[in-house]
Amino acid sequence: MDTSIHPKRTILIVDDHPITVDSYQSLLATIESNKQANYLVAFTCEQAYNTINSNHLENQPIHYAFIDISLPAYKEKNIYSGIDIALHVQKLFPQCKIVIITMYKEPLWVNQIFKGLNPEGFIAKSDINFKSFPEIFQSIEKNEVYISQSIKWAQKILIQNNINWDD
Repeated sequence: MDTSIHPKRTILIVDDHPITVDSYQSLLATIESNKQANYLVAFTCEQAYNTINSNHLENQPIHYAFIDISLPAYKEKNIYSGIDIALHVQKLFPQCKIVIITMYKEPLWVNQIFKGLNPEGFIAKSDINFKSFPEIFQSIEKNEVYISQSIKWAQKILIQNNINWDD
């Protein structure tokens, strides 16, 4: 394969459910531009933190990161959720495209994540399926920001109620 057309990329997937990680990886691998991708997986905040740091120390970029919010914490490093992991990725790999995939759709959670992260993708797990997941990735790959319907709804609720919560 001509790598000038599809350079090798690294994709980080962080979720505490191995079946979910396997599904994301399988779906991403069906996309032509990901055929030669290097996949990094983690199931806890500690594993994710160590994987991110290892790549950074080896000067190996992470191009895309798919991160769930609800993860087992890494208390020794004050990392309590996928939000903290995503912030760590952004700090070490500012060019990395962050995609948050979560069960949380409550307006206050959504607002906190947008204010803190401003991810390239923000998806409620209930809004994706095997057909839509690759399409979502391809839109993010084209530098489009993807926000799923439930997340848009949560933003709309905040705006309608004119809620402006501080941290």
